[in-house]
Amino acid sequence: MADLGRELRALGRQLDVPPAPDVTRAVRARLASPPARRRPVLRYALVVLLVLLSAVLAVPPVRAAVLDFFRIGGVSVRSEPGPPVPPTPALSSRPVADLQEAERATGLRVRPPAALGPPDSVLVVEGRVVSVGWRASADRPEVRLDAFDGLPEPIFEKYLRFRDAVEVDVGGVPGWYVGGPHELVYVDPGGVRRESSARLAGPTLIWVRGGTTYRLEADLPATRLAALAASI
Repeated sequence: MADLGRELRALGRQLDVPPAPDVTRAVRARLASPPARRRPVLRYALVVLLVLLSAVLAVPPVRAAVLDFFRIGGVSVRSEPGPPVPPTPALSSRPVADLQEAERATGLRVRPPAALGPPDSVLVVEGRVVSVGWRASADRPEVRLDAFDGLPEPIFEKYLRFRDAVEVDVGGVPGWYVGGPHELVYVDPGGVRRESSARLAGPTLIWVRGGTTYRLEADLPATRLAALAASI
């Protein structure tokens, strides 16, 4: 670094730099101008800025890009605190015998990760979400898999901090891993956020395969969840 400093100083002495212009008179004239003459310019700049901002937010695709972090399949993820959820009826859920019965009830095509083996429980929630559960074992914690459609409107909303989400590869398709605790809210077909669904979720991987949105939740790092998901 000492050699670099000497070389730069030597180079500076060799450069042919024109003399700096004398701006003293122009600066003094600007400072001496009445403040009232400068205020309209500032007001005009603020008005232009507000108009441009309003125009950007008025366009739906741009507004979504500004206000939403991202959306993947039937999940909308926002980097902001969750809204207050008013009291609403409890979610309807019922256990079914197997995944085949859940598929008939929802019209979904659900394929669980083969690496997890047969599930310990299968629920149909609100007639449009299949929730599959595996109890904790010696080599992994409890695992929950939700499968749903979520088009054209999302079924779940997540609220988190930006740094908590990273993109990962799930067997050749893109997925998003949310590593920290975050708010999860179910949204019914009428667009109403259901109070009974609002909860603090753990580490989750979200991806879409075959038109079905999958949400895999377990207290595991991104690499482990991605490996489980890729075994579908």
